[in-house]
Amino acid sequence: MMNHPHLRALQAAVLTLSLLLPAALTAQQSAGELVNDGINKKRNGDIDGALADYNRAIELDPKLAIAYNNRGNIMRAKGKLDDAMADYNRAIELDPKSSDAYTNRGSTKKDKGDVDGALADYGRAIELDPRSVLAYNNRALVREARGDLAGALEDYNQALAIDPKSAIVYNNRGNTKMDLGDLDGAFADYNHALEHSPNYAYPFNGRGQIKLTRGDLASAIADFDRSLQLDANYALAYKNRSMAKHLMGDLEGASADYEKALALDPSLK
Repeated sequence: MMNHPHLRALQAAVLTLSLLLPAALTAQQSAGELVNDGINKKRNGDIDGALADYNRAIELDPKLAIAYNNRGNIMRAKGKLDDAMADYNRAIELDPKSSDAYTNRGSTKKDKGDVDGALADYGRAIELDPRSVLAYNNRALVREARGDLAGALEDYNQALAIDPKSAIVYNNRGNTKMDLGDLDGAFADYNHALEHSPNYAYPFNGRGQIKLTRGDLASAIADFDRSLQLDANYALAYKNRSMAKHLMGDLEGASADYEKALALDPSLK
């Protein structure tokens, strides 16, 4: 059979394409593997290692939205809010349906003081994923900070309808109920939080506050003690334990706790 020049050209083109496609796919797979490695490193506390993995993933695949989103999380954790915003913006540009990127950008806007922008992003995240517990929880925190306690409570209720085992949401809803004066409801929520996460410092402090309000001082101090065992830098627990110790007549212990609270968080004065 005659080997026509046009046929030889076509065969060469097919061969070239067959060589290029596996290389592209390999790069794509490598970028995905780097993202997974970065997730694992961040989970294990290796923030810089995770950042290096995300940077490399973006080099290999500049259109991999999750790599920008995850790198944004690292930047936010490092306090580099402008860099985090840039990464979340790029992630949303590449994947406009990423509920996670909207939620994370909303949190960064909150950190930067853009409360309205944060609420808008959380709302969009919920539109994209109506089962996003994190988006409901984070929107509730912003609503509560603005004094919209009813709106915050509604969001926490929705989050717990989706995930009835979320200790974080139970704790946060407990805080809102306390602000609303529903001490029994708050106490129940802190207990639920501890049922699902027994080593969670914040619910011990919240429950201790209610015991303190009710005059159950010894039990309140026990809760504050446990909270501080779990988080030795929890300033509010030191302040609350200081109040309880003062009422118990332990003035020296109360003074020491109060000084520790102010050293950790001068705004508690």
